[in-house]
Amino acid sequence: MSVEINAAYLEYGGIDFTILDCPGSVEFAQETYNALVGVDAAIVVCEPECNRVLALAPLFQFLDDWEIPHLVFLNKMDRAHASFAELLQALRSVSSRPLVPHQYPIWQGETLTGFIDLVTEQAYQYHSGAPADPIPLPASLKAQEHAARAELLETLADFDDRLLEELLEEIEPPQEEILQDLKWN
Repeated sequence: MSVEINAAYLEYGGIDFTILDCPGSVEFAQETYNALVGVDAAIVVCEPECNRVLALAPLFQFLDDWEIPHLVFLNKMDRAHASFAELLQALRSVSSRPLVPHQYPIWQGETLTGFIDLVTEQAYQYHSGAPADPIPLPASLKAQEHAARAELLETLADFDDRLLEELLEEIEPPQEEILQDLKWN
């Protein structure tokens, strides 16, 4: 757990990034808020524990007040005790902005084995110490994936009239359009 702001720099795809790792503990919230005022975007990293999500409410409020774009990264999903739906509901309860998943987890029993990208509808299987491999979408998850993707598109359509028209006309939106909407919302 960080107790002070740490900085790192990287270049990827011709873009320079400066990453600020801010303390997550409420005791250091003011230091985090001071750093966030100067960022272009924030990644809120949280553990998949419903009872800990409430502590994120002040941070989400700060990000909204300052109009700082942000996304949520659920860390340590392999240790989650709650269902993915319960985690999403807990996060939504403390965020004034709509939250939709970009990825949907694949579980085999108690083991997290991969994820489904809801934009591309491609499933991936994890491998320890190696990149995930594309796999066919598990038949047992097709209904959940379809529902999660529909929710993603409907939420994005609240902010994009063109996407709304496509959905009403039952036209499959291009992946590039969905990704662009995710960037802006």
